[in-house]
This record gives sequence, structure tokens and C-alpha cells, in this order.
Amino acid sequence: MPRQSMHVNSNVIAAKYQQKDSQSLDIALDKLVENKENEELFGGVDEESIQNLANGIKKDGFRGVINVWDKRDGTYEIYSGHRRVRALKKIGYNKLVPCAVSPYPEKETDRQRLLLAFNIHSRGSIYAAASGKSIYITRQINLLKSILKKEGFTGNVLNEIASEFGTSVTTVKRYMRLNDCTDAVINAESEGLIPLSIASTMSTLSESVQDKTIDMIKEAVANGREFSRNELTEYIKNIKNDSTDENLENMRNELLGEIAFVNLFGDQNNEKEVEEDSIEVKPAKKTASPKNKIAKSYYDKYEASFTKFEKNISKITDENERLALKEHLTRIIKMLK
Repeated sequence: MPRQSMHVNSNVIAAKYQQKDSQSLDIALDKLVENKENEELFGGVDEESIQNLANGIKKDGFRGVINVWDKRDGTYEIYSGHRRVRALKKIGYNKLVPCAVSPYPEKETDRQRLLLAFNIHSRGSIYAAASGKSIYITRQINLLKSILKKEGFTGNVLNEIASEFGTSVTTVKRYMRLNDCTDAVINAESEGLIPLSIASTMSTLSESVQDKTIDMIKEAVANGREFSRNELTEYIKNIKNDSTDENLENMRNELLGEIAFVNLFGDQNNEKEVEEDSIEVKPAKKTASPKNKIAKSYYDKYEASFTKFEKNISKITDENERLALKEHLTRIIKMLK
């Protein structure tokens, strides 16, 4: 089958088959079977979206057709319409389903191309993928790369993939780097903990360092620390420059120390600037204690460096006042031990 661009003109691909003995048939729902590669390539279908489709069908009836291949054994394999079929099953649809039936393609690459063409095009471009869909786009790219190899393609593979997905080579490379990421990194991106750009950057780190970095970020986020994209970029840059266990532990302790500081004194970055003359340093009370249990749990295990503390304190005090606050914090740490 001649290659066509998935995004530029996917309907032409479909026409190649539907013009050959394609027919419209009404088929019983239980005769429609899902394509085994669909979920691996496009992900599981969430219940909310299925329920929304089901509600729409209940209200307005079923519209359109399901694209299927005739398996010649009494069943029909779906290559476009998996979500709609699941919605029909959810509401117990008992009518025949209108289908566009095409002969089952003999070549595996033709079946795979049609599956990609119909589903990628109908679900939107590569940019339309929601958070957590990146690994599926990576799998789609991997499949297309495999197809091109089997077809004996001799041109620039990356340019061809970018053209068929309607995106840039840079974007394709970013998705392909997920192939070198650990499950921990891929899951973190899927869960929205880190963006694709950060996951892609982490692909050059060793597997153990990738996992340790995600553990560090997870621990900080679980205790209220939020990261901007720029902050995460700087952290990964730091780790790339020095990925030793010692540096990772220092970074971890610094993060824990920053969290503890915010818990004890509040976020100085969000405080309004005050005049030096208006700053009043109150003497430490012997009964001083942290504002919550997070700081105590940290200092029971770690005595973090004052690097972050001094950086934050210096924004609101002169040297003498900074020292006074540092001494106050030291007393609190000793009390928590």
C-alpha cells in the first residue's frame, strides 16, 4: 500500500481500502472485537469519557459508523471506534450497529498504518495529547519507525515521522527519548509530577539516578514543595553535572531544609518587603516548637545545611539579625533532637 501522511491526508489511506469491496453493514454488538494493539498504542479508555459518550448516545441515539475488518470467522475487528463500542456496551445497546466493513488487510504493516491513521487523526494532533499520554505517542512513533523499516524506507526517518505526525523533528526526538527513561520517570510524567520536557532531559541519566531523582522530587512534593519548570530544569542540570550519591543527598537535604524553613518561618519569597527599621527580632522562647510535625520528622533524621536558610533570611534582615535568627533556628533544631 502506498504510504500517505497520517495527519495531512489520512482519509486517502482509508479510501484505498474502502474502495475495494467495502460495504455498509449493520452488525450485532457482540460480533465486534477490539484490536489487540489499540490499548497499547493509545492507552486505556477512562470511565468518565466512556460514560459521557454513553450519555450522549442515550440522549441523541447512535450516530456515525464503526470501522471494522471482516475477519471471515463471523467476527469483525475494530480499527476505529473502540470508545464508541465500549459506550454502547455500557448502556446495553441491543440494536444492530452500523459499520463500514473492509476486507482484512493481509499485510501487517497495512493494518498497523490504518490503525495509526484513523486513531491519531480522529483523536487530534500530537499536540492535543493530554498530560499522561506521552508514552502512548512514543509507542506510536516507535511503531511507525518499525513500519518504515519493514517497508524498506531509505529516506530520512525522523523527517518522515515528523511529516506523518504533523509536527517537528525536535518534538519527535523529545518523545523518542522516553524510550530511555525508567518506569519511575514515565509514571511521574503520566501523573503530572514532571512535564515531558523534564522527562526527556532525564533520559541521559543512568537508571538508578533517574529513580533517585524522582524519589527526591516526590518526597518534596508530598510535603508541600511546588516546582516550576525552570526550577526542575536547574535541578536536572545540577544532577547531570554531578550525579554522585553525595550530591543527590546534599540536594535532598537542601530541599528538606527549605521545606522545614517554610514550615517554621513561612515563605519569605511571598512576604512583603519591610523597612529595616521596622524589623523587630523577638527573643526565642524556651517553649518554641515547629508549626507542624513535618519539620520535626525531618530533623529527627537529618540536620540539613543552612544554605537555603541563610539565603532566605538574608532577604529580610541585616547580618546581625540574620545571625540572631540562625541562632534561634539552631536552638529549635536542638530541641527537636
